[in-house]
Amino acid sequence: MHVYFISDREQEYVLAGESGLSQHSALAEPNLVTKALALANYNTMNKTTKEQYLADSGAPRAVLQLWKEDPKLFSYSDENTINPIELYFSMREHHDERIQMALEEMLSKLGLAPLERG
Repeated sequence: MHVYFISDREQEYVLAGESGLSQHSALAEPNLVTKALALANYNTMNKTTKEQYLADSGAPRAVLQLWKEDPKLFSYSDENTINPIELYFSMREHHDERIQMALEEMLSKLGLAPLERG
């Protein structure tokens, strides 16, 4: 979801999507940052905080992904990004060739290759 506010509890988020991929490859950082948060953490936020996320105040500040499992569990703490394997599986069907090339680059650094698309 596009959000217009990011809470100052940054330790709850990790970079995901194109933002995370840009940390693991040569992909340029996107204009709009993508952050992942555990759905349980979002559900326990107070109503005011949730309203701030969605209060349309012009241009969105970020894309917020809500993950069933806590994305911080196996995240790369040095880079504060979702781990490359989860990142690959979350983006492997992306239509953009640049994203596919960046995914291949990220996996090759780990000695892995993408799954055959079919």
